[in-house]
Amino acid sequence: MTGYRNARPSYRTMLIATNVKLLRRSRSLTLDEMAQTVQRLGVPMSRSVLANIEVGRRDHVTVDELFAFAEVLGSSVEFLAGGIGVACTHCQDDPPDGFICAHCRRTGQED
Repeated sequence: MTGYRNARPSYRTMLIATNVKLLRRSRSLTLDEMAQTVQRLGVPMSRSVLANIEVGRRDHVTVDELFAFAEVLGSSVEFLAGGIGVACTHCQDDPPDGFICAHCRRTGQED
């Protein structure tokens, strides 16, 4: 299975692809940096495969890829798969006042 069949990606696959792309960019990661980090987690990944996932040319994302993406991006599998459980896994969307979460870039606001 090559993953580049004529089938269109499912709705869920496109949600994952969109969320991966948005989070990768928000963390200022290049395609190369993200692919290399995923590889270090033991999941085969190249820049071109990641790019094909993000633009919908690949019709699936493996479970291993999904979990690696979540770990690299500091997100949850649930968020990547559709926005369920959207809180940052590091700061729970509430960094301390005056701090910026290194993963989601949220700023702690003084009340």
